Amino acid sequence: MKTSTRRPSASRALCALLLLSPAGCSAEVSEEASSLLVIAEPPETIYGGWHEDNASRTGDRAVFVPARIDLGPARYRRTLHFGRDGSFTTLRLHPADAHYMCLGTFVALTERTLRAECDDPATGTTPVFTIQILEATEDRLVVRIATQE
Repeated sequence: MKTSTRRPSASRALCALLLLSPAGCSAEVSEEASSLLVIAEPPETIYGGWHEDNASRTGDRAVFVPARIDLGPARYRRTLHFGRDGSFTTLRLHPADAHYMCLGTFVALTERTLRAECDDPATGTTPVFTIQILEATEDRLVVRIATQE
């Protein structure tokens, strides 16, 4: 009988969630165990800065374009930044109409699902974002974002 040493994806997801927790950041992980913590690889094209093209939004589908593309003036334009080191940044809208950056981390749970969280300086909370990637090209990122405050 053939046996497999591959860990189930649920175990990998749990490991990633533990690493994203405050206690996990200070935990030591052996080299052997760290290979098990790679959940999935997101599409290569997501890395870098994106801002929302409000005119292209449809329903719950948000359309982002690279930050280098000029979309003209807007009262507020949501941004996302995904770093290759797992860093995550998003521009948030304050209730008093101010904009501020929320800095945190992200992990790919599957090739098309990301989990991100950031420390919100305005509220003192840690919102969690589940980002479903619907389309990812060099010039367009279409996502569905669910937020837990």
